[in-house]
Amino acid sequence: MSDAISLLAFGLVVTACGGSAVGGVATVEEKVHADTAAETVDGSLLADHILHFWDDVDVKDLDGDQKEQMIVDFLYVMGHVDSIVRVGGWECLDSVLASDGPDKLVVEYLGEPGSPLYSPRILEEYLVCMTAGEPAGKHSARRERAAFLLENVRKNSPGEVIADLVLERDGEAVSMREMIKGLAVADNIMLLFYDPDCETCEYLITRLWSAGNRTDTIVAVSVTDRSRPLPSGWISVTVADPDELDDLFWLPSLPSVYIVDSKGIVVAKDIPFGI
Repeated sequence: MSDAISLLAFGLVVTACGGSAVGGVATVEEKVHADTAAETVDGSLLADHILHFWDDVDVKDLDGDQKEQMIVDFLYVMGHVDSIVRVGGWECLDSVLASDGPDKLVVEYLGEPGSPLYSPRILEEYLVCMTAGEPAGKHSARRERAAFLLENVRKNSPGEVIADLVLERDGEAVSMREMIKGLAVADNIMLLFYDPDCETCEYLITRLWSAGNRTDTIVAVSVTDRSRPLPSGWISVTVADPDELDDLFWLPSLPSVYIVDSKGIVVAKDIPFGI
């Protein structure tokens, strides 16, 4: 993902619909005012903004940064309308971008926990719209790409039992579900998927460590065959087969945090780093 994600972490990009293709970076105060305006504006007016957002815009005339800015602005507004309006918005976006599959920027901004526009629910809506409504045989490759990503996004959804991934703990193979059952804890369990060489993973581990006084049981799952030093009391495991990990989990970025209960039922997934 581009540097715009980092920029957005300090202020969302907000422009008026039908305005300049490249907006400015909003301060926190400006974002609050924008949120208030978006929540109080007449619903039909906001819907009209969505449906005409791309009028008179030729994406071929935009450079990479301008195109990304427009998509960010559009997604921000989409987050303030209901799902029925968003269906029309996705159709407009799809028509403008004319891509051969789910747009990478849309997927990254909505699907990565580090993004301030992160919304698995809206991402799922986008992918559902891309897989529906076209005659059989038309754009089949594009629909298949969207369907494949949708299947991945829905893996290990809240309410489901966590996938039974094979792990290694202290040199012994153990399944994810067996490990969770064997912990015999009453509270929820945090599963932290990380890469030992990932700086962001190290930051989150340090942050959780320094927070202290946590009642959660924390299981640190290295996605490689190596682990790193971890705080006392944490449970360290590694993934036995990276291919199986790819089959059973969709980890859009690392670190990735899941919460499961004592029975292994997913309570939350891909929790943003502000936990």
